[in-house]
Amino acid sequence: MTKNHKNDGYYMLPHVVIGASHTDQVSCCEQFGPVIPVIAYDDEEQVIEWANDTDYGLGSSVWTSNSERGFQLATRIEAGSTFINSHSFESLDLRMPFGGIKLSGIGREFGEAGMAEYVEEHAIRLLK
Repeated sequence: MTKNHKNDGYYMLPHVVIGASHTDQVSCCEQFGPVIPVIAYDDEEQVIEWANDTDYGLGSSVWTSNSERGFQLATRIEAGSTFINSHSFESLDLRMPFGGIKLSGIGREFGEAGMAEYVEEHAIRLLK
């Protein structure tokens, strides 16, 4: 019999964690669950430093009412993908490369970068 009810153990309800630090496991590990730590910060420099202070770098998101400022911050985050004002399956676009950095993986799938993973380059040069 297939279990399909949340109380049967196949589902985890979303959790918001308040009071965690950026070094707590819930904040700096790839959890792949519906859990989000909310951490107060002093300034954007501190946020970027904390965001990059991890061994992982699959995906990140920046939430802001100023999309230009969000883009500026996104360029400074060490992650394979950064979404601005979204972070869900619908945020993915198969025309974009997908993959992580650091311990989150090497290489890319999808997009031109993903296709390049299947190409063996062969450079030949003849000096005259």
